[in-house]
Amino acid sequence: MIPSRFLTQGLGPLLHAQGRVVKREQALNHGISAEQLRRLLETGALRSVARGIYTDSPLDTWLLRAWTGVLLGGDQAVLGFASAAHLHQLWPEPKDVEVWVGRHAWPGPVDGFSFIRGVRRGVGVLARTRVEDTILDLAPRISGDAMCRLVADAIGSRRTSSQRIAQALRSRPRQPKRQLIQDMTDDVRAGVRSPLEHRYLTKVERAHGLPIGERQWSDGSGRLCDVRYKEGLLVELDGQRYHSGAVSFDDMNRDNDHVLTGVPTLRFGFPHVGPGACETARLVGQALARLGRVQPITTCPHCRRMPLG
Repeated sequence: MIPSRFLTQGLGPLLHAQGRVVKREQALNHGISAEQLRRLLETGALRSVARGIYTDSPLDTWLLRAWTGVLLGGDQAVLGFASAAHLHQLWPEPKDVEVWVGRHAWPGPVDGFSFIRGVRRGVGVLARTRVEDTILDLAPRISGDAMCRLVADAIGSRRTSSQRIAQALRSRPRQPKRQLIQDMTDDVRAGVRSPLEHRYLTKVERAHGLPIGERQWSDGSGRLCDVRYKEGLLVELDGQRYHSGAVSFDDMNRDNDHVLTGVPTLRFGFPHVGPGACETARLVGQALARLGRVQPITTCPHCRRMPLG
């Protein structure tokens, strides 16, 4: 433990503000002499976590490493990519800490850290890229499904909006996957909430000329349906192979209520909107035809057969 006489000199508040991490220059500027710093390290009151970076915590947490990365990166350091997304509660904890360091700083290679030359605007006490910039930076690295989930979670949690993403996109003339980002942002704004729902929209509905159903439709009981067509057909999309607990009973109650009121409901999972997308389109087309829709579905490059009738 750090002796109280050192904490009263300003080192304590600094450690508290920076996730229990302090830079050598900061300690010296807060009234700790080089000799005192050496003694703190010798006694174990402080320990080194990187060159010139110390902590009084015995734990090696991701947050401690994130602060270490920012302090190593210098005055313009900003966490980016998956590290920023994790701080925005939009991504799992990444293995490495990625830091934008400006155009001139370069800490050199450090295990567990990736430093990127470039300027990014930082937000938050532990500086990280804005949600919109984080999404655009991650886009070239991740799959379409991961991109859809990231955009849907960011907008659905109100951490950003489709308008702010569009504004950030316009500010980047060379943004990779520009059209994909724009399309997904528009689809999320229209009600898509998951990669499964996005696949159904693109691979089933759009690819086969089906009508675009109403997303997140309320049946009047407070429960939402994934897709509803004006002909009266409902489509539920299950992202998990099996539900458990209260969620499964909610789904059962919803489906049973729909049966009692005479509302036909189709339920699909990932296999039905991936390899089975054409067969799913055929089934939906047949169901809509029985409910009065005249226009047949169209073929896509992956279709092997057309629906009967």
